[in-house]
Amino acid sequence: MFDNAGLRKLLVDHGENLTLSIHTINSFDTATLTQARTVTNHTVKTYLYDFTPSMIDGTSVLQGDRRAVLDSKTSTGITTPEPRPNDKIVGNGDVVNIVHVKKIISNGQLMCYILHVRE
Repeated sequence: MFDNAGLRKLLVDHGENLTLSIHTINSFDTATLTQARTVTNHTVKTYLYDFTPSMIDGTSVLQGDRRAVLDSKTSTGITTPEPRPNDKIVGNGDVVNIVHVKKIISNGQLMCYILHVRE
């Protein structure tokens, strides 16, 4: 069973407002041979933590990879947009790339996202 209270406590007590940077690839321009990208930033309470040593397999989980818990709401109170692989978490002089996204839903409500992130 999902422990919403425990996760909320982690976010409240230890989370910090970081930037979720959503990168959207737009259409390809054949005239300029370029592909435009749109970046949308959202401030979201985030809790970063390390994988346990036993989870580091050198293939899917590398040394230095971390997990991030993103709150279900942004700092402005809107629902946090669903992150995708290759989006980024930015803050405290660090940028990490999102590798994998797990959406946590309890009783039909979005609780948070749990991300696998890599520098």
